[in-house]
Amino acid sequence: MILRLVDRQTSRAGDTISPAMWTQLQTLARPVGCREWMVDVVLLADNAMAELNEEFRAKKDVTDILSFSYLVASGEGLADCEAGKNYAPHDLWLAAEPALDGETTSVGELVLAPDFIRARCQASQWPWAAEIPMLIVHGCLHLMGWDHQEPAALAAMQNIEVEILATVGLSHPLRQRS
Repeated sequence: MILRLVDRQTSRAGDTISPAMWTQLQTLARPVGCREWMVDVVLLADNAMAELNEEFRAKKDVTDILSFSYLVASGEGLADCEAGKNYAPHDLWLAAEPALDGETTSVGELVLAPDFIRARCQASQWPWAAEIPMLIVHGCLHLMGWDHQEPAALAAMQNIEVEILATVGLSHPLRQRS
């Protein structure tokens, strides 16, 4: 996947994603899905994120990340991404028409609340530089159809996160905390 940054914050508590971190995030997203698929990484203020969280999850509080996938688990013809390849848990089809030659196909959005994430990291003494990569990998896997409603699914998803994060020398921050 290719990440595209969309900054829609109205104010900032601090710097959000440095150029070095952005390069790292691109590297982490690359093996997930098809290389030419585009994912928007949208940065929102906490109040806007709380509104989205209420609208789409019926939860009134701000959250760290929301994933909106444009991929579907059924379709006609050959799957755009076959089960077992590029971290696809099942066959996947694009929900919309593919992009024209030379253009990228958007397969989803990852919406982050950087101020909320930064405050949580500071309060819990978690490293921001490990949290953001984990959230991006986690979100990309959600776009591919992974979920963590059941303990076994959570363990499987975290194992993949560990594998992907290790490719850039990062450990999984949730596994470090437990």
